[in-house]
Amino acid sequence: MKTNEIIACLKANKKVDGYEISLTKKDSRELFYVLKHLEINRAVKTETIIVEVYSIDAKGTGSSLITITAADDKASLNKKINAAISKAKAAKNNYYPLAKKSNNISCKDEGKLELNDIACNVAKAVFKADIYKQGWI
Repeated sequence: MKTNEIIACLKANKKVDGYEISLTKKDSRELFYVLKHLEINRAVKTETIIVEVYSIDAKGTGSSLITITAADDKASLNKKINAAISKAKAAKNNYYPLAKKSNNISCKDEGKLELNDIACNVAKAVFKADIYKQGWI
C-alpha cells in the first residue's frame, strides 16, 4: 500500500485520535559461497511500514502498533486499525499530549555505499582467517 492510502484509511476511522507512520527502506547484499567460491550474489531491497495508532480519552492515552505488509489492501488495513484501537483502549497510560501534526520525513542517508565491494571485502577477511588444516569456514 502507498503511504497516502494508509493515511486516508487512518483519517477515515473516527476512533483514531492520532497516528505515526514509520517507513524503513533496507538495501543489502547476500553472498553465498561454497568452498570459497561465490555461488550467488543476491541484492535484497525491503520496505517496512509500521503504523502506531493512538486512542485518547479521559482515562489516558493508549497506543498500538500495526505492521503493513505487501499483501494488505484497504479491507485488511481497516481490520488492523480497528484491532489496534481496541488494544490501545485497553492499555492506557496517564494522559500525554501527542506531538503537533506534521508531514516531516526523517531520512538517514549514509552516503553512496558500494555494497557489493563491502560484502566482497568481508568475505576476503573471513577466508583470510581460515587457517584450519582439517576444516574450513
